[in-house]
Amino acid sequence: MKTARNTILAFLMMFCCIPLIYGDVLHVPDDYDTIGAALGESSSGDTVLIADGEYTGDDNTNLTIDRRLFIMSENGPENCIIDCEDGNDRKAFTITNTVELIGLTITGGTRGAIHIENAHDFHIKFCIITANVMDQENISGGGISMTGSDGLIEYTIISENEAAASGPGLFISNSDVRLYNCIIYNNVAARFGGGALITQSSDCEITNCIFDGNASVIDGGALAFSINSRADISFCDFLNNRATEMGGGIYKGSNSNPNVINCIFWNNDGGQGSQLYAQDNGGEITISYCIVDGGDNDEDNWDGEEIIDDDPLLDRGRDPDWGLDGYFLEEDSPAVDAGSDQAEELGMDVYTTRDDLSPDQDVVDIGYHYLIDDFTLIGRLVGQVTDVSSGAGVEYALVTTTLGQSAETDRRGNWVIEDAVAERPFDITAEAPGWNDSTLTDLILDEHDEMTINFGLLHPEFVPSRNEINERITEGDSTSLELIISNDGNGTLEWSSEKRPPGGEGADMWDFLRSYYTSDSTYNGRLEGGVFAGNYFYIAGQKARGDNEGRNQIYKLDRQGSLVDSFPQVGTSNNGMKDLAWDGELLWGSGERSV
Repeated sequence: MKTARNTILAFLMMFCCIPLIYGDVLHVPDDYDTIGAALGESSSGDTVLIADGEYTGDDNTNLTIDRRLFIMSENGPENCIIDCEDGNDRKAFTITNTVELIGLTITGGTRGAIHIENAHDFHIKFCIITANVMDQENISGGGISMTGSDGLIEYTIISENEAAASGPGLFISNSDVRLYNCIIYNNVAARFGGGALITQSSDCEITNCIFDGNASVIDGGALAFSINSRADISFCDFLNNRATEMGGGIYKGSNSNPNVINCIFWNNDGGQGSQLYAQDNGGEITISYCIVDGGDNDEDNWDGEEIIDDDPLLDRGRDPDWGLDGYFLEEDSPAVDAGSDQAEELGMDVYTTRDDLSPDQDVVDIGYHYLIDDFTLIGRLVGQVTDVSSGAGVEYALVTTTLGQSAETDRRGNWVIEDAVAERPFDITAEAPGWNDSTLTDLILDEHDEMTINFGLLHPEFVPSRNEINERITEGDSTSLELIISNDGNGTLEWSSEKRPPGGEGADMWDFLRSYYTSDSTYNGRLEGGVFAGNYFYIAGQKARGDNEGRNQIYKLDRQGSLVDSFPQVGTSNNGMKDLAWDGELLWGSGERSV
């Protein structure tokens, strides 16, 4: 049984391909309870970002999108599901403008999942369209239907959809569409085109797709073409599809022209034309460099070039981060090195057909190709971070790779990255507060291997010749101060200085900054003037009323307003000093008659 996988890595790759977005981001449900509420407040160019969850009901389905929007999930289609709940007359979206749908699962529609009408440059990517139906007779399209539109559908799985008429996976009418790296399987049509019906002068490009297990009651188990339509089809697998009447793989109807190259047709079935059938009513099937079960067949009205009639020897293999396994080629498959041109010339040298993920080289292979970057190859990274001078482990050091993986050291300085990305060049850095960073570059971890990387960190020591500088200058003057910075450690010392005026940049000299309840600290409610000197506050305080024996005091407080010391005032003033001043060396106080 083939299964679909979608990992965080695959979804991160997806975001690298999203165009720059200049509008607002509307979060569902953080900012708006429903998708419909977000759409209602959106403007052209905005993004509707949908969090993980299942979205149902009137304001999450049967929605019309008539402006240019990006609608995407936060964490991929397996985590963000729009469920139409098999409700009457219900689909997810009707699209009439340039819209990008990214990372959504849509299921349970009874009027299909998505209908696109007169929309230009639409884009559907990393979506799963599954278990929808079109239950109206004579209306086509159970998954995605479109008319008068153009756009791209890529990295999308379309499965288990049904139509009471035709095109349960895709119904394409009077539209120009590119399908790239899509998987279309187990869709069932009551009439034509189990995987897709392409009709009414449509023009399509279908590249690197899989059509598996689709069925039609009449013609075209996987694909059906009719009424002046055409398509260029390359690097696709047509497997296990069936049509009750004509064309288990592909059916060509009136005046249509599918052009097929580098594809595999195997184990399809039809009443006439198990693999392909071209009805003699205008147009033709052009096919070359393909594997076709049963070979050329004049009775089915097509005749190809370089057709191979040998089992393609498909094999299961490792799971890709996106897509399905089961479509690799065995080493001695007749499809290997049997295609139309050099792999590099066709841009297929970054793809693979092999379970060992070796890139397609020399003559291109026939059939579906996996993008090598769609596989996360795994190994293990381990090591220790130590202080060079002492040899002791450095606890809480952070070890990070340029592939986005990281680990923190334990109390002995040990670290490990399980499931580390393999077979890709990376740099790795160890860093800890107080130590110099250490980086190793251009490393490659072999798949299933373990690599040990140890770091020795150097530790600089910042030693200033003075811990405090007090200098007073008048406005417009300048002065020179001596400050020597030495490094008593073994690492490179980097330091900088910056101006930080009290209150921050732009603060006015008369801005209120802070107040202190000094009466609480001094236990004296008769405080007079004060001055800040030598990192302390000095405040004059009178003795208590009627206290003829006591002495007026000067209180010394720290920056937090806490009492540090106190001493009696000098002089003969009965009420003590009213104000204090500091000249850089001496503290001055003014009383009733003297200073």
